[in-house]
Amino acid sequence: MRMKGKMAERAGFEPAWGDKTPIRFRVGSVMTASVPLRCVEYCNRLFKISLVFSLLCLNSCAQISYYYQAVEGHLDITQRTKTLEEVISSPETPPSLRQQLQQVQQIRQFAIETLQLPDNESYTQYVDLQRKFVVWNVYAAPRFSLTAKQWCFPIVGCLSYRGYFSSEPAFSEAKELKKEGFDVYVAGIRAYSTLGWFADPLLNTMLSKETWQLAALIFHEKAHQLLYVQDDSIFNESFASAVEEIGVQLWLEQQGTSKYFEQFLISKQRNQQMIFLVLNTKQKLEELYKQKISEIEMLKLKNALLEELQKDYKKLKETEWKNYQGYDHWFAEVNNAKLLSVAMYEEYVPAFKKLFEENQRDFKKFYDQVRLLAALPKNERDHKLNELNQ
Repeated sequence: MRMKGKMAERAGFEPAWGDKTPIRFRVGSVMTASVPLRCVEYCNRLFKISLVFSLLCLNSCAQISYYYQAVEGHLDITQRTKTLEEVISSPETPPSLRQQLQQVQQIRQFAIETLQLPDNESYTQYVDLQRKFVVWNVYAAPRFSLTAKQWCFPIVGCLSYRGYFSSEPAFSEAKELKKEGFDVYVAGIRAYSTLGWFADPLLNTMLSKETWQLAALIFHEKAHQLLYVQDDSIFNESFASAVEEIGVQLWLEQQGTSKYFEQFLISKQRNQQMIFLVLNTKQKLEELYKQKISEIEMLKLKNALLEELQKDYKKLKETEWKNYQGYDHWFAEVNNAKLLSVAMYEEYVPAFKKLFEENQRDFKKFYDQVRLLAALPKNERDHKLNELNQ
Protein backbone atom coordinates (compact mmCIF):
# COMPACT_ATOMS: atom_id res chain seq x y z
CA MET A 1 0.00 0.00 0.00
CA ARG A 2 1.18 3.39 -0.47
CA MET A 3 -0.21 6.30 1.23
CA LYS A 4 -0.61 10.72 -0.73
CA GLY A 5 -1.66 12.41 3.26
CA LYS A 6 0.12 14.49 3.45
CA MET A 7 2.00 17.80 8.27
CA ALA A 8 -1.21 18.23 10.09
CA GLU A 9 -1.69 14.48 9.72
CA ARG A 10 -4.46 14.12 7.25
CA ALA A 11 -6.31 12.93 10.17
CA GLY A 12 -6.71 16.15 11.84
CA PHE A 13 -4.61 19.17 10.91
CA GLU A 14 -5.17 21.58 8.06
CA PRO A 15 -7.70 20.42 5.45
CA ALA A 16 -6.74 18.48 2.32
CA TRP A 17 -3.21 19.26 1.26
CA GLY A 18 -2.88 21.78 4.05
CA ASP A 19 -1.49 18.91 6.02
CA LYS A 20 1.19 17.17 4.10
CA THR A 21 2.07 14.60 6.62
CA PRO A 22 1.97 11.68 4.26
CA ILE A 23 -1.38 10.08 4.56
CA ARG A 24 -0.93 7.15 2.34
CA PHE A 25 0.62 3.78 2.54
CA ARG A 26 2.01 1.51 -0.15
CA VAL A 27 4.03 -1.58 0.51
CA GLY A 28 2.84 -3.87 -2.22
CA SER A 29 -0.23 -5.91 -2.99
CA VAL A 30 0.44 -8.21 -0.08
CA MET A 31 -0.71 -5.48 2.24
CA THR A 32 -3.66 -4.14 0.36
CA ALA A 33 -6.94 -4.85 -1.27
CA SER A 34 -10.61 -4.73 -0.75
CA VAL A 35 -12.16 -8.12 -1.35
CA PRO A 36 -15.76 -8.30 -2.61
CA LEU A 37 -18.27 -10.21 -0.57
CA ARG A 38 -18.79 -13.01 -3.05
CA CYS A 39 -16.91 -16.08 -1.82
CA VAL A 40 -15.36 -17.06 -5.13
CA GLU A 41 -13.85 -13.61 -5.60
CA TYR A 42 -12.73 -13.51 -1.98
CA CYS A 43 -10.95 -16.86 -2.34
CA ASN A 44 -9.34 -15.79 -5.60
CA ARG A 45 -7.88 -12.68 -4.02
CA LEU A 46 -6.84 -14.55 -0.90
CA PHE A 47 -4.94 -16.97 -3.11
CA LYS A 48 -3.14 -14.06 -4.79
CA ILE A 49 -2.22 -12.58 -1.44
CA SER A 50 -0.93 -15.93 -0.15
CA LEU A 51 1.11 -16.41 -3.32
CA VAL A 52 2.72 -12.98 -3.01
CA PHE A 53 3.31 -13.60 0.69
CA SER A 54 5.11 -16.87 -0.12
CA LEU A 55 7.32 -15.12 -2.66
CA LEU A 56 8.13 -12.45 -0.14
CA CYS A 57 9.17 -15.05 2.42
CA LEU A 58 11.48 -16.63 -0.13
CA ASN A 59 12.92 -13.20 -0.79
CA SER A 60 13.72 -12.52 2.87
CA CYS A 61 12.68 -14.87 5.64
CA ALA A 62 13.99 -12.34 8.15
CA GLN A 63 11.05 -10.14 7.16
CA ILE A 64 8.43 -12.80 7.86
CA SER A 65 6.98 -11.08 10.95
CA TYR A 66 6.64 -7.83 9.02
CA TYR A 67 4.80 -9.47 6.12
CA TYR A 68 2.67 -11.46 8.52
CA GLN A 69 1.29 -8.30 10.13
CA ALA A 70 0.73 -6.92 6.63
CA VAL A 71 -1.38 -9.89 5.52
CA GLU A 72 -3.20 -9.97 8.85
CA GLY A 73 -3.97 -6.25 8.63
CA HIS A 74 -5.17 -6.58 5.06
CA LEU A 75 -7.48 -9.50 5.86
CA ASP A 76 -8.96 -7.51 8.74
CA ILE A 77 -9.98 -4.86 6.22
CA THR A 78 -11.47 -7.34 3.75
CA GLN A 79 -13.57 -8.98 6.43
CA ARG A 80 -15.19 -5.63 7.32
CA THR A 81 -16.03 -4.61 3.73
CA LYS A 82 -19.57 -3.64 2.75
CA THR A 83 -20.82 -2.10 -0.50
CA LEU A 84 -21.68 1.60 -0.42
CA GLU A 85 -25.24 0.76 -1.48
CA GLU A 86 -25.59 -1.64 1.44
CA VAL A 87 -24.47 0.96 3.97
CA ILE A 88 -26.47 3.78 2.39
CA SER A 89 -29.70 1.75 2.39
CA SER A 90 -29.29 0.46 5.95
CA PRO A 91 -31.70 2.12 8.43
CA GLU A 92 -28.93 1.90 11.03
CA THR A 93 -26.62 4.23 9.06
CA PRO A 94 -26.40 7.73 10.58
CA PRO A 95 -27.74 10.43 8.21
CA SER A 96 -24.37 12.23 8.17
CA LEU A 97 -22.53 9.07 7.06
CA ARG A 98 -25.20 8.29 4.46
CA GLN A 99 -24.76 11.77 2.99
CA GLN A 100 -20.97 11.41 2.86
CA LEU A 101 -21.19 8.05 1.09
CA GLN A 102 -23.58 9.50 -1.49
CA GLN A 103 -21.11 12.33 -2.04
CA VAL A 104 -18.34 9.76 -2.56
CA GLN A 105 -20.35 8.25 -5.40
CA GLN A 106 -20.51 11.68 -7.05
CA ILE A 107 -16.81 12.36 -6.44
CA ARG A 108 -15.84 8.99 -7.90
CA GLN A 109 -17.86 9.67 -11.05
CA PHE A 110 -16.27 13.12 -11.39
CA ALA A 111 -12.80 11.57 -11.09
CA ILE A 112 -13.60 9.14 -13.90
CA GLU A 113 -15.42 11.46 -16.28
CA THR A 114 -13.67 14.79 -15.78
CA LEU A 115 -10.20 13.91 -14.48
CA GLN A 116 -10.07 10.78 -16.68
CA LEU A 117 -8.81 8.65 -13.83
CA PRO A 118 -9.26 4.84 -13.85
CA ASP A 119 -12.81 3.52 -14.03
CA ASN A 120 -12.72 0.55 -11.69
CA GLU A 121 -14.37 -0.75 -8.52
CA SER A 122 -12.32 1.39 -6.14
CA TYR A 123 -14.40 3.37 -3.63
CA THR A 124 -17.56 1.39 -4.25
CA GLN A 125 -17.14 -0.34 -0.87
CA TYR A 126 -16.89 0.94 2.68
CA VAL A 127 -14.96 -0.24 5.73
CA ASP A 128 -15.29 1.07 9.27
CA LEU A 129 -12.00 0.22 10.99
CA GLN A 130 -13.13 1.87 14.23
CA ARG A 131 -9.81 3.64 14.58
CA LYS A 132 -8.30 6.96 13.55
CA PHE A 133 -5.64 5.68 11.13
CA VAL A 134 -5.44 2.74 8.77
CA VAL A 135 -1.65 2.42 9.07
CA TRP A 136 1.37 4.11 10.62
CA ASN A 137 4.33 4.99 8.38
CA VAL A 138 7.92 5.12 9.58
CA TYR A 139 10.28 7.64 7.93
CA ALA A 140 14.00 7.81 8.60
CA ALA A 141 17.02 9.81 7.44
CA PRO A 142 20.66 9.95 8.58
CA ARG A 143 21.50 12.55 11.19
CA PHE A 144 23.41 14.69 8.71
CA SER A 145 21.80 13.82 5.40
CA LEU A 146 18.56 14.49 3.56
CA THR A 147 18.65 11.22 1.68
CA ALA A 148 15.76 9.17 2.99
CA LYS A 149 16.29 5.62 4.18
CA GLN A 150 14.82 3.19 1.64
CA TRP A 151 12.87 0.00 2.22
CA CYS A 152 12.61 -2.29 -0.80
CA PHE A 153 9.74 -4.64 -1.57
CA PRO A 154 8.79 -6.97 -4.41
CA ILE A 155 6.42 -5.54 -7.04
CA VAL A 156 6.45 -1.88 -5.94
CA GLY A 157 10.23 -1.47 -5.59
CA CYS A 158 11.89 0.79 -3.02
CA LEU A 159 9.98 3.30 -0.91
CA SER A 160 11.02 6.07 1.45
CA TYR A 161 8.85 4.76 4.27
CA ARG A 162 7.61 1.55 5.86
CA GLY A 163 4.02 1.01 6.97
CA TYR A 164 2.40 -0.95 9.78
CA PHE A 165 -1.23 -1.72 10.54
CA SER A 166 -0.60 -1.07 14.21
CA SER A 167 1.15 1.82 15.94
CA GLU A 168 3.13 -0.32 18.40
CA PRO A 169 5.50 -2.01 15.90
CA ALA A 170 5.87 1.27 13.99
CA PHE A 171 7.09 3.12 17.06
CA SER A 172 9.21 0.11 18.03
CA GLU A 173 11.01 0.22 14.67
CA ALA A 174 11.41 3.99 14.97
CA LYS A 175 13.00 3.50 18.38
CA GLU A 176 15.53 1.02 16.94
CA LEU A 177 16.34 3.32 14.03
CA LYS A 178 16.89 6.19 16.44
CA LYS A 179 19.37 4.04 18.35
CA GLU A 180 21.24 3.56 15.07
CA GLY A 181 21.58 7.32 14.72
CA PHE A 182 18.71 8.08 12.35
CA ASP A 183 16.31 10.99 12.55
CA VAL A 184 12.88 9.32 12.61
CA TYR A 185 9.25 10.29 12.19
CA VAL A 186 6.11 8.16 12.60
CA ALA A 187 2.95 9.42 10.90
CA GLY A 188 -0.59 8.15 11.21
CA ILE A 189 -2.02 7.47 7.76
CA ARG A 190 -5.64 7.84 6.73
CA ALA A 191 -5.71 6.39 3.20
CA TYR A 192 -3.92 3.95 0.97
CA SER A 193 -3.79 2.73 -2.61
CA THR A 194 -3.22 -0.74 -4.02
CA LEU A 195 -2.05 0.80 -7.31
CA GLY A 196 -4.97 -0.75 -9.14
CA TRP A 197 -4.22 -4.35 -8.12
CA PHE A 198 -7.46 -4.49 -6.16
CA ALA A 199 -10.55 -2.38 -5.52
CA ASP A 200 -9.53 0.13 -2.86
CA PRO A 201 -12.27 0.59 -0.27
CA LEU A 202 -13.42 3.85 1.22
CA LEU A 203 -12.26 3.85 4.85
CA ASN A 204 -13.81 5.63 7.80
CA THR A 205 -10.34 7.10 8.37
CA MET A 206 -10.69 8.98 5.07
CA LEU A 207 -13.92 10.76 5.93
CA SER A 208 -13.48 14.49 6.45
CA LYS A 209 -15.71 17.27 7.68
CA GLU A 210 -15.73 18.93 4.26
CA THR A 211 -16.57 17.18 0.99
CA TRP A 212 -13.66 18.76 -0.87
CA GLN A 213 -11.19 17.24 1.58
CA LEU A 214 -12.59 13.79 0.89
CA ALA A 215 -12.47 14.52 -2.84
CA ALA A 216 -8.79 15.43 -2.49
CA LEU A 217 -7.98 12.03 -0.98
CA ILE A 218 -9.88 10.10 -3.65
CA PHE A 219 -8.35 12.07 -6.54
CA HIS A 220 -4.86 11.54 -5.10
CA GLU A 221 -5.26 7.80 -4.63
CA LYS A 222 -6.84 7.23 -8.03
CA ALA A 223 -3.95 9.15 -9.61
CA HIS A 224 -1.64 6.50 -8.18
CA GLN A 225 -3.74 3.85 -9.90
CA LEU A 226 -3.19 5.65 -13.19
CA LEU A 227 0.58 5.93 -12.98
CA TYR A 228 3.25 4.60 -10.65
CA VAL A 229 7.03 4.53 -11.16
CA GLN A 230 9.11 2.04 -9.21
CA ASP A 231 11.76 3.44 -6.87
CA ASP A 232 10.71 7.09 -7.24
CA SER A 233 8.50 8.16 -4.34
CA ILE A 234 8.97 11.88 -5.01
CA PHE A 235 7.79 11.57 -8.64
CA ASN A 236 4.78 9.45 -7.65
CA GLU A 237 3.67 11.61 -4.77
CA SER A 238 4.21 14.91 -6.56
CA PHE A 239 2.21 13.72 -9.56
CA ALA A 240 -0.69 12.51 -7.40
CA SER A 241 -0.62 15.70 -5.33
CA ALA A 242 -0.78 17.81 -8.50
CA VAL A 243 -3.76 15.84 -9.83
CA GLU A 244 -5.36 16.17 -6.40
CA GLU A 245 -4.98 19.94 -6.35
CA ILE A 246 -6.14 20.44 -9.93
CA GLY A 247 -9.04 18.07 -9.37
CA VAL A 248 -10.30 19.73 -6.20
CA GLN A 249 -10.32 23.14 -7.83
CA LEU A 250 -12.30 21.81 -10.81
CA TRP A 251 -14.65 19.91 -8.51
CA LEU A 252 -15.45 23.00 -6.45
CA GLU A 253 -15.92 25.12 -9.57
CA GLN A 254 -18.42 22.58 -10.88
CA GLN A 255 -20.26 22.40 -7.56
CA GLY A 256 -20.54 26.18 -7.41
CA THR A 257 -20.05 26.20 -3.64
CA SER A 258 -18.39 29.58 -3.09
CA LYS A 259 -18.10 29.04 0.67
CA TYR A 260 -16.05 25.87 0.28
CA PHE A 261 -14.07 27.33 -2.59
CA GLU A 262 -12.97 30.18 -0.31
CA GLN A 263 -11.95 27.64 2.35
CA PHE A 264 -10.03 25.75 -0.30
CA LEU A 265 -8.12 28.87 -1.40
CA ILE A 266 -7.22 29.79 2.19
CA SER A 267 -6.02 26.24 2.89
CA LYS A 268 -4.06 26.21 -0.36
CA GLN A 269 -2.32 29.49 0.47
CA ARG A 270 -1.40 28.31 3.96
CA ASN A 271 -0.05 25.10 2.56
CA GLN A 272 2.06 26.86 -0.05
CA GLN A 273 3.54 29.14 2.59
CA MET A 274 4.26 26.22 4.86
CA ILE A 275 5.86 24.24 2.04
CA PHE A 276 8.04 27.23 1.19
CA LEU A 277 9.36 27.31 4.76
CA VAL A 278 10.05 23.58 4.76
CA LEU A 279 11.75 23.42 1.36
CA ASN A 280 13.79 26.53 2.11
CA THR A 281 15.09 24.93 5.31
CA LYS A 282 15.73 21.67 3.47
CA GLN A 283 17.89 23.54 0.94
CA LYS A 284 19.88 25.25 3.72
CA LEU A 285 20.46 21.93 5.47
CA GLU A 286 21.61 20.30 2.24
CA GLU A 287 24.27 22.99 1.89
CA LEU A 288 25.27 22.56 5.53
CA TYR A 289 25.71 18.80 5.22
CA LYS A 290 28.16 19.28 2.35
CA GLN A 291 30.56 21.17 4.60
CA LYS A 292 33.62 19.47 6.03
CA ILE A 293 33.27 20.40 9.69
CA SER A 294 33.13 18.47 12.94
CA GLU A 295 29.92 16.67 13.94
CA ILE A 296 29.64 18.84 17.03
CA GLU A 297 29.72 22.01 14.94
CA MET A 298 27.38 20.54 12.32
CA LEU A 299 24.84 19.52 14.96
CA LYS A 300 24.95 23.01 16.42
CA LEU A 301 24.31 24.61 13.01
CA LYS A 302 21.62 22.06 12.17
CA ASN A 303 19.72 22.80 15.37
CA ALA A 304 20.04 26.53 14.70
CA LEU A 305 18.42 26.12 11.26
CA LEU A 306 15.59 24.02 12.67
CA GLU A 307 14.97 26.59 15.40
CA GLU A 308 14.93 29.29 12.73
CA LEU A 309 12.27 27.31 10.87
CA GLN A 310 10.12 27.13 14.00
CA LYS A 311 10.50 30.87 14.59
CA ASP A 312 9.57 31.64 10.97
CA TYR A 313 6.47 29.48 11.31
CA LYS A 314 5.45 31.22 14.54
CA LYS A 315 5.86 34.62 12.87
CA LEU A 316 3.83 33.51 9.84
CA LYS A 317 1.09 32.16 12.08
CA GLU A 318 0.87 35.32 14.15
CA THR A 319 1.13 37.88 11.34
CA GLU A 320 -0.72 36.31 8.39
CA TRP A 321 -2.72 33.36 9.70
CA LYS A 322 -4.55 35.06 12.57
CA ASN A 323 -3.06 32.50 14.97
CA TYR A 324 -4.40 29.52 13.02
CA GLN A 325 -2.94 26.52 14.90
CA GLY A 326 -3.43 23.74 12.36
CA TYR A 327 0.30 23.11 11.92
CA ASP A 328 1.42 23.55 15.54
CA HIS A 329 1.75 19.84 16.21
CA TRP A 330 3.84 19.27 13.11
CA PHE A 331 6.25 22.10 13.89
CA ALA A 332 6.63 21.18 17.57
CA GLU A 333 9.53 18.87 16.76
CA VAL A 334 11.29 18.90 13.39
CA ASN A 335 14.09 16.72 12.01
CA ASN A 336 15.46 15.45 8.69
CA ALA A 337 12.93 12.64 8.40
CA LYS A 338 10.00 14.96 8.98
CA LEU A 339 11.23 17.47 6.39
CA LEU A 340 11.60 14.69 3.84
CA SER A 341 8.09 13.40 4.51
CA VAL A 342 6.80 16.77 3.30
CA ALA A 343 9.24 17.31 0.44
CA MET A 344 8.26 13.94 -1.00
CA TYR A 345 4.74 15.18 -1.68
CA GLU A 346 5.59 18.66 -2.89
CA GLU A 347 8.96 18.68 -4.67
CA TYR A 348 7.62 18.54 -8.24
CA VAL A 349 4.01 19.67 -7.84
CA PRO A 350 4.71 23.02 -9.57
CA ALA A 351 6.34 21.14 -12.46
CA PHE A 352 3.35 18.87 -13.00
CA LYS A 353 0.91 21.78 -12.76
CA LYS A 354 2.95 23.69 -15.34
CA LEU A 355 2.95 20.63 -17.61
CA PHE A 356 -0.86 20.49 -17.28
CA GLU A 357 -1.14 24.12 -18.40
CA GLU A 358 1.32 23.58 -21.27
CA ASN A 359 -0.99 20.84 -22.54
CA GLN A 360 -3.99 23.19 -22.64
CA ARG A 361 -5.45 21.65 -19.47
CA ASP A 362 -6.24 18.54 -21.48
CA PHE A 363 -5.94 15.56 -19.15
CA LYS A 364 -5.27 13.00 -21.86
CA LYS A 365 -2.41 15.04 -23.31
CA PHE A 366 -1.12 15.77 -19.81
CA TYR A 367 -1.10 12.11 -18.80
CA ASP A 368 0.62 11.16 -22.06
CA GLN A 369 3.41 13.65 -21.29
CA VAL A 370 3.72 12.35 -17.73
CA ARG A 371 4.06 8.81 -19.05
CA LEU A 372 6.89 9.96 -21.31
CA LEU A 373 8.63 11.44 -18.27
CA ALA A 374 8.06 8.24 -16.33
CA ALA A 375 9.77 6.22 -19.06
CA LEU A 376 13.00 8.23 -18.77
CA PRO A 377 15.95 7.19 -16.60
CA LYS A 378 15.59 8.80 -13.17
CA ASN A 379 18.39 11.35 -13.63
CA GLU A 380 16.90 12.57 -16.92
CA ARG A 381 13.41 12.62 -15.43
CA ASP A 382 14.56 14.69 -12.46
CA HIS A 383 16.40 17.09 -14.75
CA LYS A 384 13.31 17.77 -16.85
CA LEU A 385 11.13 18.21 -13.77
CA ASN A 386 13.63 20.63 -12.25
CA GLU A 387 13.51 22.65 -15.47
CA LEU A 388 9.71 22.76 -15.29
CA ASN A 389 9.95 23.79 -11.64
CA GLN A 390 11.89 26.94 -12.51
